[in-house]
Amino acid sequence: MKTPVVLRASLFTGLAALILSVNYGCDPPRVASVKDAEVPVLKPWDYSIDSLYALRYPDRYAWDLFRAVNWPADTVRLAADTTKHLGDPGLVVWQTWKTAPQIYLPDGSKPGAWNEQNFEARTLEDFSPFSIKEKLPDITQDPTYGLEEVAMNKPAFEYVVAKELYNLNGQLELYNSDEAMAFPREALEIKVKWRRIADRNYDKARYHWQYITVMDSGRTRKELYGLVAIHITSRVLKKWLWATFEHVDSRSQKHEGDDGWLLPSKDRFACYDPPYDCERAPVNIGLEGTKWEYFLLRGTQTDYLDEDQRPSLLANSNVERGFQLSSSCITCHSLATIGPTYTQNDTIQMHRIDFLPQPPFTVDGVMFGGKGYVGTPDSTLFRLKDGQKMKQSDFVWSLSRAAWNTSGSTPTKE
Repeated sequence: MKTPVVLRASLFTGLAALILSVNYGCDPPRVASVKDAEVPVLKPWDYSIDSLYALRYPDRYAWDLFRAVNWPADTVRLAADTTKHLGDPGLVVWQTWKTAPQIYLPDGSKPGAWNEQNFEARTLEDFSPFSIKEKLPDITQDPTYGLEEVAMNKPAFEYVVAKELYNLNGQLELYNSDEAMAFPREALEIKVKWRRIADRNYDKARYHWQYITVMDSGRTRKELYGLVAIHITSRVLKKWLWATFEHVDSRSQKHEGDDGWLLPSKDRFACYDPPYDCERAPVNIGLEGTKWEYFLLRGTQTDYLDEDQRPSLLANSNVERGFQLSSSCITCHSLATIGPTYTQNDTIQMHRIDFLPQPPFTVDGVMFGGKGYVGTPDSTLFRLKDGQKMKQSDFVWSLSRAAWNTSGSTPTKE
């Protein structure tokens, strides 16, 4: 473990100025041709790390990922159970990964080993309260927002552990080096959303579901939650590949305050004709007759601009609620940063870019007005008024959940 570095604000004076370079996320033009990229032959529980394939066929690649991460899991080996079939009951592969609360511990200490997992019944405490920069309500207090989870696969988790990025100490050390953060090509991160569904056989057959124990008037009871949204990101590309899926019921069944689907879906794999907005699941990849055939690909991203050189947009109505029309996963995550530090209320903090400069506001339970960043990221956003610069954290926003490893002390201003 690296030596704690958070005792006094004076310890940080001048440290951030040592930064030598910043990766603004504005990569040079691609030089590799992708027109002849081959479609790999995969087992249904596998996915490719072929960058050319991902660039040439991003929607097909997204469905490969979808099938692989939702394959039934062997909870002993923490891998796909190849003896089972897609849609079989039980946990799926991504549910064996490490979640954000397991990685970013409140005291900044090292997370448990990869194989330290507990698959017992879950409570609301297993879902970390999260809001967009404290601009939206705590999701655990408002059932209409559902429950959100963020998880990493083993290659991503092992990179975070090796670099000690699970606490702010390690992040600050990397910031003050000349090293750029770069997750391995095999890295995957997933963000999902669960919402309450009716406890009846019809819904259970259409959803991947779980019972969650909640407290009600001092007593415990179980509520049924169904999976409604899946964001999957893959480091197969330098700017990652971004894919978002929604349960088909989200298209027509709105919760109070929901936006609905404000952006058209686009899926060049499932749809045969332009503009590829047929909104159906692909055939002949094993989804038929399973709960997974009720999910639709809303779209993918591999760059800041689309094929017409317009800002690329991508949103999930369950996740980007309130700002779908100015939502770009790839642009937003390009603004994920580390360092430098500053003092606020006698506590050492780490600078981050505010990825939602105009938060949504609510009128009679309906959200309006949210606005995010789209298109090629503005390099000036990484610069601070005092001349210091923030360093890109390889598109991984979950790192902002890290805490200081203080060894029992709290950062204070001298």
